[in-house]
Amino acid sequence: MAVPAARWYRRPPGAGWLAALITVPLAIGVIGWSGAEPADAALPRTTVPATPTEAAGVDAMVAPFSLRRKGDDVILSGQLPDPASVAFAMDLARNNLPGARVLNMLTPITGVTAADLTRFDGVLAAGAPLADFGFSIEGAHITLFGTAQSDEQKVQLEDAARAAWPDLKVFNDIAVFSPPPVAPPAPG
Repeated sequence: MAVPAARWYRRPPGAGWLAALITVPLAIGVIGWSGAEPADAALPRTTVPATPTEAAGVDAMVAPFSLRRKGDDVILSGQLPDPASVAFAMDLARNNLPGARVLNMLTPITGVTAADLTRFDGVLAAGAPLADFGFSIEGAHITLFGTAQSDEQKVQLEDAARAAWPDLKVFNDIAVFSPPPVAPPAPG
């Protein structure tokens, strides 16, 4: 009994397939490379010398730190250089915001450059009348946020932040809530 021959016989790829496998990607790469100009060639090149105030701002770069108060809850988060600094920040929040429940989400990291917390109580005292306020420190910036009852409260909190951290730039995103006007009574 003879074994039937296979209907389809597959031969290994020859030298032509191997040459195409190498030259086609190379040709596509050469075509793309020759038509492209460097990505930054279209951008003008300028050099700006650092001014003394810009150089001083580099020293002001600090680790992230934030406080968020919503009602009776206060959340402290960010990075401080040691556990003693964490305890100090927690004590300041508890003492300046009496009755508030302070939640600790601070991380002690050895060697981190943190904001100076010795003047932190002035910011807390200015924000104490507000039920919804907070701030975050990122690098060389402080962003204030929340809701104030008047422009005066908003400005007081901004002034306290500037006094506490004069080397950092303050952004005041506090909204001023003004209650809707009371409608006059209907004539009757």
